[in-house]
Amino acid sequence: MHTLFVYGTLRHPPLLDGLVGTPVAARPATLPGHRAATMRERVYPGLVVAPDAVAEGSLVVVDDAGLAVLDQFEGPEYTRTRVDVTSAAGIVEADTYLLTGPSRSLVEPTTWSLDTFVAREAARWIRGATPGTHHPTS
Repeated sequence: MHTLFVYGTLRHPPLLDGLVGTPVAARPATLPGHRAATMRERVYPGLVVAPDAVAEGSLVVVDDAGLAVLDQFEGPEYTRTRVDVTSAAGIVEADTYLLTGPSRSLVEPTTWSLDTFVAREAARWIRGATPGTHHPTS
């Protein structure tokens, strides 16, 4: 089993559950020293190092098959990276998807909003998101 810190679109249970193929329990967590950044021309965020920030997110646990699907969904722009996350249980080691590819040039100074994603884009993503694209196909 694999513990992941998710901070963006994967925090929306219908999207995560749909990708993994089973309900995934999530518990609140934060990642100090990082920010879920809004990206120009994208509806999903990029997790970037930001020494004075704290990224809001969730801890989830997936099996090997679920991890493979999420690795493919995130694609080559993101690198699965081990981090220390803060949760109600204390400090927890988890993997997260850090933005490391060329899309880093699209990072904006604002923090991404899950509420805005859910209100404006989530339904389209749930219908059309496919692994390896990190965007909906319809």
